[in-house]
Amino acid sequence: MRTAMVLLAAGVAAFGFQSEKPSGTIAGQVVNQATGAPLPDAIVKLRYLTPSGDEIMIRQTNDAGRFSFTDLSGRDWELSAECRGFSPVWYRSSRYVPQGRFSLAKNQQLNDIVLKLAAQTVIAGKVLDREGGPVEGAHVTLLKPGYSNGTPHWMEVASAATLDNGEYRIPRVSAGHYLVKAVVPAMERMPSASGVETGYAATFHPEATDVAQAAQVDVADGAEIGGIDIHLVATRLYHVRGRFQPPTEDQGRGNITLVDRADPANIAARGVASPPDYAFDVQRVPPGAYLAIGEWVGSTSTMYIATRGVDVVGQDVGGLALVPARSDEVSGSLKLKSDDRPVNLQKITISIPRLRLGMIPLDKDYPVHAGADRNFRRQLSWDMNFAGFAVTVSDLPEGCYVDSIRYGGRDVPESGIEYTPGATLEITIGADGGRIDGTTIGSDDQPHGGAVVARMERARRNRFRPTLRACSTSAPCRPAITNCSRGTMSRATSWRIRHL
Repeated sequence: MRTAMVLLAAGVAAFGFQSEKPSGTIAGQVVNQATGAPLPDAIVKLRYLTPSGDEIMIRQTNDAGRFSFTDLSGRDWELSAECRGFSPVWYRSSRYVPQGRFSLAKNQQLNDIVLKLAAQTVIAGKVLDREGGPVEGAHVTLLKPGYSNGTPHWMEVASAATLDNGEYRIPRVSAGHYLVKAVVPAMERMPSASGVETGYAATFHPEATDVAQAAQVDVADGAEIGGIDIHLVATRLYHVRGRFQPPTEDQGRGNITLVDRADPANIAARGVASPPDYAFDVQRVPPGAYLAIGEWVGSTSTMYIATRGVDVVGQDVGGLALVPARSDEVSGSLKLKSDDRPVNLQKITISIPRLRLGMIPLDKDYPVHAGADRNFRRQLSWDMNFAGFAVTVSDLPEGCYVDSIRYGGRDVPESGIEYTPGATLEITIGADGGRIDGTTIGSDDQPHGGAVVARMERARRNRFRPTLRACSTSAPCRPAITNCSRGTMSRATSWRIRHL
């Protein structure tokens, strides 16, 4: 019996049943972009993106500016470096993929990465009131143009608070184009003798409340840009009054939030609806178009949500009724634009990640698939921050494309839509799509790998569908953009992309 056990153990080792240790490597050097000198003590972060959550590994460079991450496996990585006095940088960063996500093949060795850091730029200035006096404690944010799910928007990249003399200073700014915005924290203020309430609106440099009229700040590496002052714009403030109607007899408190429809990241005001009458009065609301979101949690920790559009124009708003319903699922269906040819819709993947207030991602994608009846359902876990969701559709059959996505009778923006209890999601698939093929060529007339190729819609040039390909630089990058909707193109074509 002992002999048989020894032979069995030897057989397990011989057939390689033991787990193999990963041997992938990501290594390189961090240098000064202007001089090429190595940067010791720089902080290098390697983020591994997994369905169960992100993992971050951190290294500090040695005297030669070198770093190394070993024993790696898997795909979807982000690599960045930062150092005092320099702007941070991401490996393979691009306009459409700022964090430069890339893949690592099994046991691949990436040992010659060079991360070049540019000297930091500082943006400084003052926030002043309508009399020209300094404003202490104003929240100043730096906004940079970016994209979310193919939709352009201004995203916050840095912030600072003003000192007692009204001054602010934002360091470690990378070269680019920015907007600077100041917001004064909302405080309860006694009305004037006339009963009119006034305050300061969110104001862009130099003195604009509309993002379209804000002055753009152009930043070059290594400069200190001063004098970016913001003169706050005074505005009339209003009340939004109404009543919350709880769905049960529980004596819970309702929370009311007004979100700016034009800028979902801007929460304009908040209020509370308390028992027994659940009346609310949201005060000091600037003029604008808002989405009122009411949240209420029952005794069983079930969350209820109500949403309703509110326009504040020249007067107080009264009589707003918010009737919440359970926020436990999003249900919907897939349908074909035309039944000219049979298409299996059950292989299509529908991702419905939840969004928090301001349409900011709250968690990872949760993919679902339609059943034989073409219906699908996405269960929603309870969270006090939940306000809406986004929708992405992937794994489309050859020749298919997404014709429309509608929720409760409204088109779903790529940035997401607020949750509406009882509304259904309807996704229409077209089956007469086309295909575009081509080759990317670098500035040296040689094949260029790792390019980002985007399909632009003629009618809306600010909307695109990116196709990512991590190609070897020793071979042409030959991406294919498939499933193009009719009207975007009439037949396959080829192209050459230069100077990437």
